[in-house]
Amino acid sequence: LDEAGLARVADDLANVVEVLGEQPVLRKHLAESAEAPDAKRALVDNLFGGKISAEATAFLQDAAAAKWSAPADFVTAVERQARVAVLLGAERAGALDETEDELFRAGRILEGEPRLTAALSDTRAPAATRIALLDKVFGGKVNEFTAALLRQTVRLVRVGRVDAAVASIAELAAARRGESVAVVESAVALTDAQWSRTADLLARIYQRKIAVQTEVVAELLGGLRITLDMPLLDNSPSTP
Repeated sequence: LDEAGLARVADDLANVVEVLGEQPVLRKHLAESAEAPDAKRALVDNLFGGKISAEATAFLQDAAAAKWSAPADFVTAVERQARVAVLLGAERAGALDETEDELFRAGRILEGEPRLTAALSDTRAPAATRIALLDKVFGGKVNEFTAALLRQTVRLVRVGRVDAAVASIAELAAARRGESVAVVESAVALTDAQWSRTADLLARIYQRKIAVQTEVVAELLGGLRITLDMPLLDNSPSTP
Protein backbone atom coordinates (compact mmCIF):
# COMPACT_ATOMS: atom_id res chain seq x y z
CA LEU A 1 0.00 0.00 0.00
CA ASP A 2 1.06 3.60 -0.54
CA GLU A 3 1.00 6.17 2.25
CA ALA A 4 -2.63 7.12 1.58
CA GLY A 5 -3.69 3.46 1.65
CA LEU A 6 -1.83 2.87 4.91
CA ALA A 7 -3.42 5.95 6.45
CA ARG A 8 -6.84 4.61 5.53
CA VAL A 9 -6.07 1.22 7.08
CA ALA A 10 -4.93 2.97 10.27
CA ASP A 11 -8.17 4.98 10.43
CA ASP A 12 -10.29 1.93 9.64
CA LEU A 13 -8.71 -0.16 12.37
CA ALA A 14 -9.00 2.71 14.85
CA ASN A 15 -12.72 2.89 14.02
CA VAL A 16 -13.00 -0.85 14.65
CA VAL A 17 -11.29 -0.46 18.03
CA GLU A 18 -13.88 2.17 18.97
CA VAL A 19 -16.73 -0.17 17.96
CA LEU A 20 -15.21 -3.05 19.93
CA GLY A 21 -14.83 -0.79 22.95
CA GLU A 22 -18.52 0.05 22.82
CA GLN A 23 -19.73 -3.51 22.09
CA PRO A 24 -18.48 -6.01 24.71
CA VAL A 25 -20.64 -8.84 23.33
CA LEU A 26 -19.17 -8.43 19.84
CA ARG A 27 -15.68 -8.20 21.34
CA LYS A 28 -16.25 -11.46 23.18
CA HIS A 29 -17.61 -13.26 20.10
CA LEU A 30 -14.67 -12.25 17.90
CA ALA A 31 -12.09 -13.25 20.51
CA GLU A 32 -13.83 -16.43 21.70
CA SER A 33 -11.61 -19.41 20.94
CA ALA A 34 -14.56 -21.81 20.98
CA GLU A 35 -16.11 -20.11 17.95
CA ALA A 36 -15.28 -21.63 14.54
CA PRO A 37 -12.68 -19.51 12.66
CA ASP A 38 -14.76 -19.53 9.47
CA ALA A 39 -17.81 -18.31 11.37
CA LYS A 40 -15.82 -15.45 12.86
CA ARG A 41 -14.41 -14.51 9.45
CA ALA A 42 -17.97 -14.41 8.13
CA LEU A 43 -19.08 -12.28 11.08
CA VAL A 44 -16.31 -9.77 10.38
CA ASP A 45 -17.31 -9.61 6.72
CA ASN A 46 -21.00 -9.13 7.59
CA LEU A 47 -20.26 -6.35 10.05
CA PHE A 48 -17.41 -4.49 8.39
CA GLY A 49 -17.24 -5.64 4.76
CA GLY A 50 -17.60 -2.66 2.42
CA LYS A 51 -17.39 -0.23 5.35
CA ILE A 52 -13.63 -0.43 5.81
CA SER A 53 -10.81 -1.12 3.36
CA ALA A 54 -10.25 -4.63 2.04
CA GLU A 55 -6.82 -4.72 3.72
CA ALA A 56 -8.27 -3.78 7.12
CA THR A 57 -11.03 -6.35 6.69
CA ALA A 58 -8.50 -9.08 5.81
CA PHE A 59 -6.41 -8.29 8.89
CA LEU A 60 -9.47 -8.25 11.12
CA GLN A 61 -10.61 -11.62 9.76
CA ASP A 62 -7.19 -13.14 10.40
CA ALA A 63 -7.12 -11.68 13.90
CA ALA A 64 -10.60 -12.98 14.70
CA ALA A 65 -9.67 -16.45 13.43
CA ALA A 66 -6.70 -16.59 15.81
CA LYS A 67 -6.85 -17.77 19.43
CA TRP A 68 -6.86 -15.18 22.22
CA SER A 69 -6.60 -15.61 25.95
CA ALA A 70 -8.90 -12.64 26.57
CA PRO A 71 -11.06 -10.27 24.48
CA ALA A 72 -8.91 -7.35 25.65
CA ASP A 73 -5.88 -8.94 23.99
CA PHE A 74 -7.74 -9.09 20.69
CA VAL A 75 -8.62 -5.38 20.90
CA THR A 76 -5.02 -4.52 21.82
CA ALA A 77 -3.77 -6.38 18.74
CA VAL A 78 -6.10 -4.47 16.42
CA GLU A 79 -5.04 -1.17 18.00
CA ARG A 80 -1.39 -2.11 17.65
CA GLN A 81 -1.87 -2.82 13.96
CA ALA A 82 -3.47 0.60 13.52
CA ARG A 83 -0.27 2.08 14.95
CA VAL A 84 1.91 -0.13 12.76
CA ALA A 85 0.09 1.11 9.66
CA VAL A 86 1.00 4.71 10.50
CA LEU A 87 4.60 3.76 11.30
CA LEU A 88 4.87 1.87 8.01
CA GLY A 89 3.70 5.01 6.24
CA ALA A 90 6.43 6.97 8.02
CA GLU A 91 8.95 4.32 7.02
CA ARG A 92 7.90 4.53 3.36
CA ALA A 93 8.25 8.32 3.51
CA GLY A 94 11.73 8.12 5.06
CA ALA A 95 10.43 9.75 8.23
CA LEU A 96 10.55 6.86 10.71
CA ASP A 97 13.63 8.14 12.57
CA GLU A 98 12.09 11.59 12.93
CA THR A 99 8.76 10.11 14.02
CA GLU A 100 10.40 7.96 16.69
CA ASP A 101 12.31 10.95 18.06
CA GLU A 102 9.19 13.15 18.07
CA LEU A 103 7.18 10.47 19.87
CA PHE A 104 9.87 10.17 22.50
CA ARG A 105 9.94 13.94 23.01
CA ALA A 106 6.15 14.12 23.15
CA GLY A 107 6.09 11.36 25.74
CA ARG A 108 8.60 13.23 27.91
CA ILE A 109 6.61 16.44 27.62
CA LEU A 110 3.43 14.65 28.67
CA GLU A 111 5.23 12.92 31.52
CA GLY A 112 6.40 16.30 32.80
CA GLU A 113 2.93 17.88 32.50
CA PRO A 114 0.60 15.78 34.67
CA ARG A 115 -2.37 18.16 34.32
CA LEU A 116 -2.16 18.06 30.53
CA THR A 117 -1.80 14.28 30.55
CA ALA A 118 -4.76 13.92 32.91
CA ALA A 119 -6.91 16.09 30.63
CA LEU A 120 -5.94 14.11 27.53
CA SER A 121 -6.54 10.81 29.35
CA ASP A 122 -9.96 11.76 30.77
CA THR A 123 -12.41 9.62 28.80
CA ARG A 124 -15.34 11.49 30.37
CA ALA A 125 -14.52 14.37 28.00
CA PRO A 126 -15.42 13.97 24.29
CA ALA A 127 -12.58 12.70 22.14
CA ALA A 128 -12.92 15.74 19.84
CA THR A 129 -12.32 18.07 22.78
CA ARG A 130 -9.25 16.16 23.90
CA ILE A 131 -7.85 16.01 20.37
CA ALA A 132 -8.35 19.78 20.00
CA LEU A 133 -6.29 20.27 23.17
CA LEU A 134 -3.63 17.93 21.82
CA ASP A 135 -3.45 19.86 18.55
CA LYS A 136 -3.12 23.12 20.46
CA VAL A 137 -0.04 21.77 22.23
CA PHE A 138 1.65 19.84 19.42
CA GLY A 139 0.10 21.26 16.24
CA GLY A 140 2.74 22.34 13.73
CA LYS A 141 5.53 21.01 15.93
CA VAL A 142 5.56 17.39 14.75
CA ASN A 143 5.29 15.66 11.39
CA GLU A 144 2.06 14.23 9.98
CA PHE A 145 2.80 10.68 11.16
CA THR A 146 3.57 11.70 14.74
CA ALA A 147 0.45 13.88 14.77
CA ALA A 148 -1.67 10.96 13.50
CA LEU A 149 -0.30 8.63 16.17
CA LEU A 150 -0.83 11.16 18.96
CA ARG A 151 -4.42 11.80 17.85
CA GLN A 152 -5.05 8.08 17.54
CA THR A 153 -3.71 7.52 21.06
CA VAL A 154 -5.91 10.20 22.61
CA ARG A 155 -8.92 9.01 20.66
CA LEU A 156 -8.55 5.36 21.67
CA VAL A 157 -7.35 5.67 25.26
CA ARG A 158 -9.50 3.42 27.44
CA VAL A 159 -7.61 2.97 30.67
CA GLY A 160 -4.26 4.24 31.85
CA ARG A 161 -2.43 7.39 30.81
CA VAL A 162 -1.73 8.87 27.41
CA ASP A 163 1.96 9.48 28.20
CA ALA A 164 2.58 5.76 28.81
CA ALA A 165 0.83 4.88 25.56
CA VAL A 166 2.94 7.39 23.60
CA ALA A 167 6.11 5.95 25.14
CA SER A 168 5.08 2.46 24.04
CA ILE A 169 4.53 3.69 20.47
CA ALA A 170 8.03 5.21 20.45
CA GLU A 171 9.36 1.78 21.44
CA LEU A 172 7.29 0.19 18.67
CA ALA A 173 8.83 2.62 16.17
CA ALA A 174 12.31 1.63 17.37
CA ALA A 175 11.39 -2.05 17.12
CA ARG A 176 10.44 -1.56 13.45
CA ARG A 177 14.06 -0.54 12.90
CA GLY A 178 15.30 -3.56 14.85
CA GLU A 179 16.34 -1.40 17.78
CA SER A 180 15.73 -1.05 21.48
CA VAL A 181 15.40 2.39 23.05
CA ALA A 182 17.83 3.62 25.69
CA VAL A 183 17.06 6.83 27.57
CA VAL A 184 20.29 8.58 28.58
CA GLU A 185 19.89 11.29 31.20
CA SER A 186 22.73 13.70 31.91
CA ALA A 187 23.31 16.98 33.73
CA VAL A 188 24.25 18.73 30.46
CA ALA A 189 23.47 18.02 26.83
CA LEU A 190 25.70 15.37 25.25
CA THR A 191 27.86 16.37 22.32
CA ASP A 192 27.47 14.47 19.06
CA ALA A 193 30.70 12.59 19.82
CA GLN A 194 29.50 11.61 23.31
CA TRP A 195 26.13 10.52 21.88
CA SER A 196 27.88 8.30 19.30
CA ARG A 197 30.22 6.74 21.88
CA THR A 198 27.29 5.98 24.18
CA ALA A 199 25.27 4.39 21.35
CA ASP A 200 28.28 2.31 20.24
CA LEU A 201 29.00 1.14 23.79
CA LEU A 202 25.40 0.06 24.43
CA ALA A 203 25.24 -1.72 21.08
CA ARG A 204 28.39 -3.70 21.96
CA ILE A 205 27.11 -4.56 25.44
CA TYR A 206 23.67 -5.74 24.32
CA GLN A 207 24.63 -7.06 20.88
CA ARG A 208 21.84 -5.22 19.08
CA LYS A 209 21.06 -1.76 17.76
CA ILE A 210 20.19 0.76 20.42
CA ALA A 211 18.29 3.97 19.68
CA VAL A 212 19.67 6.52 22.14
CA GLN A 213 17.35 9.27 23.33
CA THR A 214 18.98 11.94 25.49
CA GLU A 215 17.43 14.04 28.22
CA VAL A 216 18.97 16.84 30.32
CA VAL A 217 18.03 16.38 33.99
CA ALA A 218 18.98 19.39 36.07
CA GLU A 219 19.19 17.60 39.41
CA LEU A 220 21.99 15.33 38.22
CA LEU A 221 25.40 16.67 39.23
CA GLY A 222 27.35 14.56 36.75
CA GLY A 223 27.65 11.16 35.11
CA LEU A 224 24.85 9.44 33.25
CA ARG A 225 21.65 7.60 34.08
CA ILE A 226 20.85 5.05 31.38
CA THR A 227 17.55 3.18 31.14
CA LEU A 228 16.66 0.40 28.70
CA ASP A 229 13.28 -1.03 29.74
CA MET A 230 14.60 -0.96 33.30
CA PRO A 231 17.46 0.98 34.98
CA LEU A 232 20.78 -0.37 33.66
CA LEU A 233 23.39 2.08 34.80
CA ASP A 234 23.27 4.94 37.24
CA ASN A 235 26.58 6.52 38.14
CA SER A 236 25.06 9.97 38.47
CA PRO A 237 25.44 11.91 41.72
CA SER A 238 22.31 13.99 42.21
CA THR A 239 21.17 16.76 44.49
CA PRO A 240 19.34 15.71 47.68
